[in-house]
Amino acid sequence: MLVLVLVLVLVLELELVQELVQELVQELVLELVQEQVQVQVQVLVLVQELVLELVQELVLELVQELVQEQVQVQVLELVLVQVLELELVLVLEPELVLVLELVQVLVLVLELVPVPVLELVQVQVQVPVQVQVPVLERGPVEQRHL
Repeated sequence: MLVLVLVLVLVLELELVQELVQELVQELVLELVQEQVQVQVQVLVLVQELVLELVQELVLELVQELVQEQVQVQVLELVLVQVLELELVLVLEPELVLVLELVQVLVLVLELVPVPVLELVQVQVQVPVQVQVPVLERGPVEQRHL
């Protein structure tokens, strides 16, 4: 009978040990799952930060391109205005009229050509310009003319 009691005690102790082992395994699994979740959250945070940085860089590049294009358009508009002012102010010779028309065409073409192409092309034009300034006649204001 003593052996039977000992066997029962051993069986009970074995069951207790099994329960303890199961609890320990469950705790370990729970800790591992929590650590895995923490690692995944950290990875997600890092990915979010990287995506945010990339988006910021892209937005900055787009803004820079838009500003550059706006500046180019403003410069072209200024050139066109200067050419038009020259036409209005000067007494133009036929050769100069042709040059001014070519400049106007060039301005229109430059508006259509992307910047990298313009950076590759260098144009040098040398045109001798002779301007004749008219002399006003003296007399009453009504009779003065160019």
